[in-house]
Amino acid sequence: MNITQIEETVKKLASDIIANEVNKDEFIYELMAAYGHRKTTIGRIKSGERNLAKVEGEVRAKRHIYFKQSQGDCVLSDIDNMKKEPSVTRDKIRFVIATDFNQFVALDTRTHDALDIEQVNFTTKRYW
Repeated sequence: MNITQIEETVKKLASDIIANEVNKDEFIYELMAAYGHRKTTIGRIKSGERNLAKVEGEVRAKRHIYFKQSQGDCVLSDIDNMKKEPSVTRDKIRFVIATDFNQFVALDTRTHDALDIEQVNFTTKRYW
């Protein structure tokens, strides 16, 4: 996927969360599925079998992903702290992702590409 496709996928998931079509706790699993991760892999991470995270709201899968649901306006500070954790290197984490569902920040540790999407760019419908 190129950066535009990634951004569109994230926007779609975010708008589904805003519309209550996707539960916030399912966001990371839906994102992984959109990127072609196998259902069995996602199921094992979701069940806790392959989730190395010890904190509620976090997902950490060896060689794959480190995800955190940020509280408040801490997304940027969370992503900075997450990428510095020794487990990211030790577990060869490829993607570090943090979101408060108003802002989405992701870092590819291999290519060092970063993505930062704010809600103002999400497609939302407002009825007055």
